[in-house]
This record gives sequence, structure tokens and C-alpha cells, in this order.
Amino acid sequence: LREIVTSIRGFSVQELDPNRERSLWERITGRAQPMAQFVARYEEVQGQIDRITGDLLTHEQTLLKDIKSLDKLYEKTLAFYDELALYIAAGAARLAELDATEIPAREAAVQAAAEDAGVMKAQELRDLRAARDDLERRVHDLKLTRQVTMQSLPSIRLVQENDKSLVTKINSTLVNTVPLWETQLAQAVTIHRSREASAVVREANDLTNELLTKNAENLRQANKEIRTEMERGVFDIE
Repeated sequence: LREIVTSIRGFSVQELDPNRERSLWERITGRAQPMAQFVARYEEVQGQIDRITGDLLTHEQTLLKDIKSLDKLYEKTLAFYDELALYIAAGAARLAELDATEIPAREAAVQAAAEDAGVMKAQELRDLRAARDDLERRVHDLKLTRQVTMQSLPSIRLVQENDKSLVTKINSTLVNTVPLWETQLAQAVTIHRSREASAVVREANDLTNELLTKNAENLRQANKEIRTEMERGVFDIE
């Protein structure tokens, strides 16, 4: 778009003025006539508009695909968020069960065990407590992951809304701006072609009037000379 704007702003209608004094460089290089040069410039810009239009259509299709992909990503992320909640709930329930029943029962078993069996019971209690602590850490990590996942949901929607806004702008440019530019450029060429044709017609009319005026003057002069000769006698005798 920036290329198109730069090219369109590069048009100089003043260069079409046939009475404009051409620079020394233009005279040396034999630069094309103003109208021909303007038309060539128009065709160049029209080609750029067509190319940029194709690029915009490609970007639009890419953004539309991205929007659909973000929809799927949002759904997957939301499902993962809900799944994490189930894991966290299950882990919390298991921790509550360990703290409320299993660990106190093992502690009581250690206290009640004989000296020989007490060593094994104590090791089992330590293993159970280690497993409990490991589960607590895993539940904590799941909670952190769930929090990050929750924060990513608005980010996905934000990117998606930005893409939708860009698609709207691109579509507006393709539907409104680009055709308007093409119309205005075509009108500019047509208008100046009409002016050029009008100038030719005006020159032809001026030449016709000039010829008629000269012929009328010549006719009057000829009639005057003829009348003078007719009024003269055969001999000029005083």
C-alpha cells in the first residue's frame, strides 16, 4: 500500500502542460512528450496496483486461515484448562485422603509395632510421606500450569481480534480504496486526453478562422484592385 501511495503521489499533472519550458536535461535526453509519459506512468502504477492487490488477497486468505487455527487453538486450550482442573481436584482429594487416613494409620502402626517390625513400618511411613510430598509438588505445578493456561486464553482472542481487524481493513481497501484509485487515475488520463484533443480542435478552428480571415482580406483587396482597373480608361490621358 505504501508503494502504491508513493507512486500515485509521484504523478505530476503540471508535466502535462505543453507550454511548460522543458529543462536542459529533458532536451538533451529527448524525454517523451508529456502525455505519452503520463500514460506510461499510469500503466506502471496500474501494474503495481494489480500486484499489490494480489498480495493483499494472499494476506487476507492467510489471515483467515490463522483465525480458524486460533479458534481451534482456543478450544484445545480451554479443554486442557478443564482437564487440568480435573487432575488438580483428583490430586487434592488424594492428598486429603493421605493426610486424613493413610498417614495417621501408618504412624499408629509404627507406634504399635514391635521393635523388629518397627524399622520396616517406619520406612514405609517415610516412603508414603515422600510420595505424598511428591504428589503435592505435582499438584502445585498443575495449578501453575492452569494459571498460565488461563492467562493465554485472552491472548489468543486478542491476536484473533487483531487478525479480524486486519482482514476487515484489507477487504475495505480491496472493495473501496483500490477501485477508487483506479477510477481516479483512469479519469485523470481521460481528462487530459480530452484536453489534448480539445487543444487540437481549437488549433484547427483557429487555423480555419485564420484562413477565412486571410481569404476575405485577399478577396477584398482583389475586388478593390479589379474595380480600380475597371474604372481606368484604356489610356491614361489628362
